[in-house]
Amino acid sequence: MRDRKLNRLILLLLFLGLLGTLSVNRALRAAVLRRETAAQSAELPHESSAGETRTAEQSRGQEAGEAEENSSDAVNAGPEASYSPSDGGKYAEFQRKFSDTENTLSRMRELSSDNKSEAEIRSEAASELRYWETQMNALYQTLMEILPDEKAAVLSRDQQDWQKEREEKAARAAQSPADQSGGTEYTLSQAESTRARSYELLEKYRSELEDIQ
Repeated sequence: MRDRKLNRLILLLLFLGLLGTLSVNRALRAAVLRRETAAQSAELPHESSAGETRTAEQSRGQEAGEAEENSSDAVNAGPEASYSPSDGGKYAEFQRKFSDTENTLSRMRELSSDNKSEAEIRSEAASELRYWETQMNALYQTLMEILPDEKAAVLSRDQQDWQKEREEKAARAAQSPADQSGGTEYTLSQAESTRARSYELLEKYRSELEDIQ
């Protein structure tokens, strides 16, 4: 009888010990699981930052590629798009402007009718004069800004003398028998003189203009 009670007691103690061991193991596993979860949570922001960094780098790379493509497109777009003021300085810039003016006036003549009225002829002549006066005045102002005082003073006197000569030449053209359209020859003469003067100044001061960006 005593042996049975003793055996039961031993079995009970063993069972209680087994339950305790299982409880401890569960507690240990729970603790380990919490640590792993906390570690993963701590690593997530770093992974996100790394992902954002890679995304930013990819975005910058894409923008750089697009900028390079746009630059390439600009170079291949044509003479006006590929032009840079550093290529020949102000000389190249005014050379291009003069060429654009020539092309514009040429297109205007092509679009005009063959049988022009006197009013149309006068209008075209006035347009040519305005175009070339605009270009010449822009070049003259640039030269007055970049030239030394002595050269600028000489240019100012030369320009005044040229203006007098232009008026005298235009007046003679207006008195010719060909001028039967109310002063059209006068205006045409002024336009041609102004065009010639523009190119004259451009070539005369080429070296000074090339040095200016």
